[in-house]
Amino acid sequence: MQQAILDSPEFQKFAQEARELTTEWFAAHRKRLEGIDETTRPNDLIAVLGDDLLARFKPVPLLDEYDVYEQLMTYWHDVMHDDVFMVMNDGWLEAAKPRQIVVDKDRKLSETPDLVVGTGRSAEKYKMDLLPPNLIVERYFAKERAEVDELISVSEEASRLVEEYVEEHAVEGGLLAEAMDDEKINKALASARLKKARHEGTDADEVASLSHLINLYNAEAVAKKAAKEAEAALSLVTLKKYGELAESEIKQLTLNDKWQATVTDRVAQVVESLTLTLVGRIKELGKRYAETVDAIKVDLENIEAKVARHLSAMGVM
Repeated sequence: MQQAILDSPEFQKFAQEARELTTEWFAAHRKRLEGIDETTRPNDLIAVLGDDLLARFKPVPLLDEYDVYEQLMTYWHDVMHDDVFMVMNDGWLEAAKPRQIVVDKDRKLSETPDLVVGTGRSAEKYKMDLLPPNLIVERYFAKERAEVDELISVSEEASRLVEEYVEEHAVEGGLLAEAMDDEKINKALASARLKKARHEGTDADEVASLSHLINLYNAEAVAKKAAKEAEAALSLVTLKKYGELAESEIKQLTLNDKWQATVTDRVAQVVESLTLTLVGRIKELGKRYAETVDAIKVDLENIEAKVARHLSAMGVM
């Protein structure tokens, strides 16, 4: 029932109307947001945004406009407020620049990086406070991201094949049993056992199994290396892209891809949550009235008969 309601034309229309209202609301304030600078008053800004959002959603049936308003205010306090202050203090271009993560060894504090370029001790770790890397990737490097994801999928599949083959044959009495050490097996152990098995003229099935496992390990290593290199290349071009962004692009990414998209998604969640609540109520009512009239009538007749017997025993009837 739940999925049927979510897929119904009525719900789709309701959800679309909510999205359109949010889009219209944001468009009405876009100029104001584009003009954020050192003269902006954040409290006044969010007051205008919030009041207008309330007004636009007030006429919408079933939906509580304050639930929508709460989504905006939560996002404002968690993220948007800091974004606005960064732009006020540094300007759009400076606010969008990557920065090195903060590491305080004395206090044992280290920020979680948004982007890592390089490996090991030479790795450079960056925070992107205004524009997270995923926004850059989604807008400018979607094709590259898809290619990386495909390579990761291939790598995971290669690892799964290794794991399944080991689970099947690296057991007591299995073809890989002689290669195990402390109930474990890896490429080095398999290679060493294969060399010894060939020298000893061991059973051909064991040799074939060891050779197959080593091939699986090799395929896994190649797949992992390809995925890692592609991910590293994507990180590098993403970092480079930050230095190429014009102010207009930064505004587009911040206003549309970050702020508007997030608020729209949050409003959509309110709509879906409302719908799921209604589904729950419908199910409850369905259970409550699941008994048929005939079944209730039979129960009533049984009760009447019991009452009649009690009255008779009391000499009333």
